Amino acid sequence: MLRRNHVVIETARLRLVPLVPGHAGALHALAADWEIVRMLARMPWPLALSDVEAYAAGHERPERESDEFVLLAGGEAVGVAGVKRPGSGAPPRIMPRLGYWIGRAHQGRGYATEAVAAITLWAFGRFRAERVGAGVFHDNAASLRVLEKLGFREVRRYETASLARGGPVSTIDMNFTRAAFEEARR
Repeated sequence: MLRRNHVVIETARLRLVPLVPGHAGALHALAADWEIVRMLARMPWPLALSDVEAYAAGHERPERESDEFVLLAGGEAVGVAGVKRPGSGAPPRIMPRLGYWIGRAHQGRGYATEAVAAITLWAFGRFRAERVGAGVFHDNAASLRVLEKLGFREVRRYETASLARGGPVSTIDMNFTRAAFEEARR
C-alpha cells in the first residue's frame, strides 16, 4: 500500500513540501488567475476554492497517481510541482511525468527552473526511471524554456484536453533521459 508522501525537498531558495489540504487557500489565491489556469490541463475555469480543496484532499489517498509538492520561498507558497507515477493513468504512463506552475507574482525569479531541477532529480531516484517526461502546451513559451534549459528535448506533439479552455490544445511532449541528465550534472 502506498503511503502519504512525507518527502521534503530542499533547494537553494525553495522548500518543496507535500501538498496537504491546509495549503488550499494559499494555492487558490495564486492559481485563480486565467493566465495560470489556461496553461494547465486539469484545472477548471473559473477556479473555485472547493476545486483546490478537493485536489489537495485527493493527495491524501494512498492510491493517488502523483506526488505533489507545494513550493515555499521564505515560507510563502509560490507554486506547485508534481510527479505523476509510472503505471498511473489510462493508458498507464511508462515514465514519471512532471507538472508544475508558479503564481504570476512569483514568475521570472527562476523558481520554476529550481523546482523542476529538484523534482527531476527526485523522480530519477525515486522511480529508477530511464526517462522523465513533461508535457507543455504549445503556447507556453516560458515553461518550454524551463524544460529546454534543464535538458529536456521534444519527442513528439499531441493534443491534450484542457478543462479551462474547453477543448484540445496542441502539446509538446518533452523527455529527459537518465544519461543526458547525468551528463548535464557533471
